Amino acid sequence: MKASISESLGISKERMEKVMGQSFDLIDNCNDALEYIEAIEEKDEWTRIEKIWIAFKLGETMGRIYGSDDLED
Repeated sequence: MKASISESLGISKERMEKVMGQSFDLIDNCNDALEYIEAIEEKDEWTRIEKIWIAFKLGETMGRIYGSDDLED
C-alpha cells in the first residue's frame, strides 16, 4: 500500500518540499513512514499550527498503518 505523505497530512506537496528540501511523495512500508515522520518532526520551519496539525495527522496515519488491533495498553 502506497500513501502520499503530503496528502495524508493535508499539506500541499509544494510546502512539504519547501520545508523538507526534497520530495516526500510515496511511501510503501512502515519503516519508510517512521523515517519520514522523524525527519518531518525535526524541521523547525513549520509554523506552530502546522506542527499541531502534522502531529494529529501523523497519529491518525500511523493508526491506519498499524491498525487499532495492534495498539494495546
